[in-house]
Amino acid sequence: MVNVEALERVDALYGPFSAIDPGNSMGVTIVMTERKPKGFEASASLKYNRHRYRQYAVDDHYGSKQLSARLASRLDSGLWYAVSLQRQDSKSHPQNFVNAVRGVTNGAFASPGAGTRVDGIRYDLDPALRPRALFGASGYDHTVQDTLNLRLGYDISATQEIEGRVSFWRHDSNVSAATWLRDAAGRPVWSGRVHDGAYSFTLNGNALAPSQREDLHRQMGLT
Repeated sequence: MVNVEALERVDALYGPFSAIDPGNSMGVTIVMTERKPKGFEASASLKYNRHRYRQYAVDDHYGSKQLSARLASRLDSGLWYAVSLQRQDSKSHPQNFVNAVRGVTNGAFASPGAGTRVDGIRYDLDPALRPRALFGASGYDHTVQDTLNLRLGYDISATQEIEGRVSFWRHDSNVSAATWLRDAAGRPVWSGRVHDGAYSFTLNGNALAPSQREDLHRQMGLT
């Protein structure tokens, strides 16, 4: 709910409990302080990054960008305001690889039998040195976040001030997957019983399924 351009400082308070925050502030409490304008202020920033990811059958580039802007001013009357906007658009590399482990996954590494003949299965060893088969990548997350903050304050006296705020934060996340399996006609195979002539496996229908998430947070405060 806080824009990058509005930050004045970030403090990390280490537990077990913080003396200045509620009793549930156990462990580490991160306190973000937003700055108040001393006069007219305008700022903006644009960030972009891009990285290459190579693992198994995945070899691609993934990037993210963030645009943030802030406009604020303090008037002679003691009234001040701050408006800030931010958009972040990012694409991640896969977070998981759909796999089956010999002796752990039911029905894995069985003798070839009924099912679809496929190409594209990768083999390696898991951390316990057990034979493992990999069928695809999952957890490609394309996330878009929008933040809007409006703050309004008034200096009643040298020691008294009133401040109000309205904030919105929207988050859209689309998670996808990619199968490496292809049948004899070159079509992708996403689920069911498959074999490559050496071993047979059963792919769960949810293993490579996509998902979508939408969040909207609204916040109002008066101090």
